[in-house]
Amino acid sequence: MSKIQTRYKLVAVAVLVLALGFMSGGKAHAASITVNTDTNPSTCTLDEAIENINDQADTNTDCVETGTYGVNDTITIPSGQVILSGNLQTITRSVVIAGAGMGITTIDGVDSSYDHIDVQGSGTEEFELTGLTLKNLRFSGVQVADANFVADQVEVYGSADIDGVSTDMQEGVVFQNNNPSQQLSVNLTNIHVHHLYSPASSAMNGILISGNSNTGATTVSMNNITVDNLHSSTMDIVNGVVFSMFNGVEHAITSAISNVTVTNLENTQSVTGVGIVGLGAATGTLDMDNVTISRIHGSSGSFGGSGGVVVVGGTSSASSTINARNVVVSDILTDGTPSACLKGDLTSL
Repeated sequence: MSKIQTRYKLVAVAVLVLALGFMSGGKAHAASITVNTDTNPSTCTLDEAIENINDQADTNTDCVETGTYGVNDTITIPSGQVILSGNLQTITRSVVIAGAGMGITTIDGVDSSYDHIDVQGSGTEEFELTGLTLKNLRFSGVQVADANFVADQVEVYGSADIDGVSTDMQEGVVFQNNNPSQQLSVNLTNIHVHHLYSPASSAMNGILISGNSNTGATTVSMNNITVDNLHSSTMDIVNGVVFSMFNGVEHAITSAISNVTVTNLENTQSVTGVGIVGLGAATGTLDMDNVTISRIHGSSGSFGGSGGVVVVGGTSSASSTINARNVVVSDILTDGTPSACLKGDLTSL
């Protein structure tokens, strides 16, 4: 009897070891790197950490990671400021960049001397940005192309109205889906874009979601978003939140936005609070719930007018649908005339 019991115990141990082996083998690797701020000094800079993640190696040996490089890598930025002294490396791998909180951790482009956070994926990467203020970077706060994108608790601004200096930050958050047949997603929560400024650009965008590929698709979710105080006297158009298929001939963008406020946008030409732009055979669907759009002041401009909610097409094949619930639109003016909603035609462009 005792021999039989021993045999069963040995078999059970063997099965357990085999199961643990499968569990360990299936676990994705992940490295974590903490970088320098002005109040939490270290030898590892944000730019060096990005390079190590891109290379999946200790290219910069002063950045010491915990764990093993893999598909779930994280760059942690403690409280304080990362004051840039050069452009950041373009991010080409999946990574989470996590600060200590909006207004607690800041990346400062020094009066737009240095560029935005730039992500260039191939369609499979995952990029996440959390707990950060992006201040006075050049061109925009963050631009993500061809990667799934998640952002939470992120503030973007750059303007003389805030800092007393002129900057060149004309866009807050920009996403682009450029590759044919590519299916990507965007999830933005707790985002505040405000006080952008640029002396020389054709368009200012608080949040721009762009589908540029012929047959791709993008799914977008936004919750608790505020875009405010975008002012220009030189732009062709100022947009609060815009979903654009301007170059995506058959692209489809499906979006749901809730608890969104767009207010105090002003331009000598066209202004859009929330809008969809579709050309070719593009398809756009926008569900709006609990959205407030107010004080949008502009003129007719080269894009045909200004409006709180704007739908623009370029051909009879383009299809854009907006489903609105609990939407408040007030103080919307085109050349001083009320223009809460606008339907435009870009065929001539």
